[in-house]
Amino acid sequence: MVSSDFTNGATYYHRQDINPAWAENKTYLAQYGAHKFYRN
Repeated sequence: MVSSDFTNGATYYHRQDINPAWAENKTYLAQYGAHKFYRN
């Protein structure tokens, strides 16, 4: 079974309750539940 990529191509993620320094240099894509997703 193949499912769609709900992260829209994300290569990074973190919990919403932290703000890692690396996230400043990434493109924000979406938030699902308690996680934020990014890509380069």
